Amino acid sequence: DIDCGDDCIALRANETHACRAVPCEHVTVENCLLRSPACAVRVGVGNGALKNCTLKNLQIRESAIGIGICPSYSPGRCVNIENVLFEDVVFEGSSAFILIPLWGAVKDEDDPEIKPVKNIIFRNFQGKCSGSSFIGGSVNREFFSGIKLEEVTLSMCADPERLSEYRWPFEENGVLNVYRMPEL
Repeated sequence: DIDCGDDCIALRANETHACRAVPCEHVTVENCLLRSPACAVRVGVGNGALKNCTLKNLQIRESAIGIGICPSYSPGRCVNIENVLFEDVVFEGSSAFILIPLWGAVKDEDDPEIKPVKNIIFRNFQGKCSGSSFIGGSVNREFFSGIKLEEVTLSMCADPERLSEYRWPFEENGVLNVYRMPEL
């Protein structure tokens, strides 16, 4: 069990402190109960590469954000994130997952240093949320590709008496790729 005052688990690439290009890769996290007023799992702090990670059999309770994925947190420091699997996750809290191109001190989505996020899979993810989950970014850049939601069920329950369930049966075998809004 991990119960903390900030992120419970942070997968980060940190070439600055390592003083060399060492990727954060082949990390496996299993069988955890997580509670956090921030992110239960944050992916993407630091700079460098983060890839080929698996997080499975997670119970996330009383967390503001279950899983937060963001390639850019500090100006000039961005993470290339790819091939991350979240499997067999049960969530109860505010937002089940948030994928955004920048977080914290970074203010410009057009910063060329912000790296794309590729091939993230949410498989067998069940959640009861009081807030929304979000995948988004600028329409000018392709931040996210190959995002797969397989067997994801989120119940939006700000008021438990008015529970409504949403299921996302994406076409093309559950793959969510970049969608560009038509120009006005």
